Amino acid sequence: QHEQALDLCREVEDREGEALSLDTLGLIRHRLGRSLEAAPLFQQSLQTSRQIQFRWGIGYALTHLGLALLDAGQFTDAAAAFEEALGLRRELDPASGTLADTLAGLAAVALAQGNAAAANQHARAALAALEAAGEEAAEYPAQIYWQCFRVLRATDAVDPAAKQALERGQAWIGRQAARIHDDELRASFLQNVPFNLALQTAR
Repeated sequence: QHEQALDLCREVEDREGEALSLDTLGLIRHRLGRSLEAAPLFQQSLQTSRQIQFRWGIGYALTHLGLALLDAGQFTDAAAAFEEALGLRRELDPASGTLADTLAGLAAVALAQGNAAAANQHARAALAALEAAGEEAAEYPAQIYWQCFRVLRATDAVDPAAKQALERGQAWIGRQAARIHDDELRASFLQNVPFNLALQTAR
């Protein structure tokens, strides 16, 4: 279905739609744990967005590329993608909730690189951006809460901010689950989405 959407966008020369379709295909592979397959799709989306100066698309593609590279262990390239995305997103909308997604990614990569101080700083900034803009304004609140919880717990085990991030993440999951009336879909949301499951079982 998404491949068909990409073909259609190319057929009618909808470059913005092409960029978004490539990004979506990358996200699907990334969520399936196939980061090395996702990264080239994000790079294609990024290239297309740059060609047409689709700046919002550039911000999404860069952040998603950063996440894929982070999971693939390519920390230097991931950090560069997140940094560029952060600068662009701040320029487009300093109050955007998507800043939280990018900042959480930066926190995670800084932790992976052994830079505890930067990781802690980025995690706090991500949570502040999420609180200011509202959870609905971010792309992946559960992922933000999980990344920030991990970073804060790792960089300062007694920091109450880590527990607060965990509790806020668990509360978000509970609210979302309550809106899903189908039992199978609710169970899938709770058990098959990695960040949702991680937040529920963390202590």
